[in-house]
Amino acid sequence: MKKICCILFLISSLMLSAFEITKSKNVRLSDSEMKKNSSLIEGEIKTFFSAENMNEIMQTALNSKESKDSLDNLTAYLFSSLLGDVAKYSKISIEKVHYVSDNQADVTIKAQVPEMDITKFEQEIKNSFKRKTGVSLEQLENKKLSDAESEKYLKALISAVREIVKREMQNSKKYNTSSDVYKFHKSGNSWELDY
Repeated sequence: MKKICCILFLISSLMLSAFEITKSKNVRLSDSEMKKNSSLIEGEIKTFFSAENMNEIMQTALNSKESKDSLDNLTAYLFSSLLGDVAKYSKISIEKVHYVSDNQADVTIKAQVPEMDITKFEQEIKNSFKRKTGVSLEQLENKKLSDAESEKYLKALISAVREIVKREMQNSKKYNTSSDVYKFHKSGNSWELDY
């Protein structure tokens, strides 16, 4: 009975851990400690790559310019919302956690981002913008606009871009895939991504 319980525990722990966990020779962590730490790292990755966090990171980066210009704020909004949309429709998974020391790990993360046809995307944005404003982007290129007009047209452009990007990502059947290694370090009882 004891052996059956051990086998069931082993099988269930292998099923839960869908990624490889390894360590360097100098690492003194036990298997259970590595699994616990890997679970904490996995939680940190899910939090870090969430749409909400991507929005927050982009907003913080763009707001650090200390610009009070409404056009800059709209541009910041566009970038943060697009980054959030990319994070929302992307698939992030861990392929491997390799402990280089008791407090440091190299984590191989696989990212699958929806593929978009940029040429189709570009033309659809232009068409959507023209439907929303009655004016083409080409007509505005050499036109001197007031701040109020610029803001109005930028809002329409942002709306068109978000609408189409969201739809394209939602309906995408193909993904661009990449794997990269990220460094994590233990800070107290949690693990943090090194920037």
